[in-house]
Order: sequence, then C-alpha cells, then structure tokens
Amino acid sequence: CSIQNISRSDGRSIVACAAYRAGEKLECDTYGKTQDYTRKTGLEYTQIFAPDGANPDLLNRQNLWNQAEQSELKKDGSIKQ
Repeated sequence: CSIQNISRSDGRSIVACAAYRAGEKLECDTYGKTQDYTRKTGLEYTQIFAPDGANPDLLNRQNLWNQAEQSELKKDGSIKQ
C-alpha cells in the first residue's frame, strides 16, 4: 500500500488523480474537465472501501471524488490554496 498527498498548490485535481489511479473516465465538477484514463494498462483491481452504513452514493468513484473536491472549496466557491 502506498499513500500520497495530492497537493492543490501543485495544480493537481483529486478527481484527475483518482481517474488515473483507477483507469477510469471521471468528470471533474470543480474544473469542468473530463479525465479519461480508460486506455491505461497494468491495472488488475480497483475498489472503494467504506465502513458499514456509509452513504451508498459515495461508493461510486465519480461521486466520491467530486464530493471530496467540493469539501476543499471555500464558501464562496473559490478553491482553497
């Protein structure tokens, strides 16, 4: 297992990073971009782990990472730096 921080100050998007790591196509609501890594090879398995009783909407990668990205926004909708 490897854990890495995704730094917004480096201009990175959590949705883009999640799409890359999972080899999926995800839409980033914050930046309005589509990140498509469906042609990426070498992935054997991806899964979202959540505790019992977790919101079922967050078991969808698209919803989970866009929600995480939204939590990083200020109340006025601007991006925290």
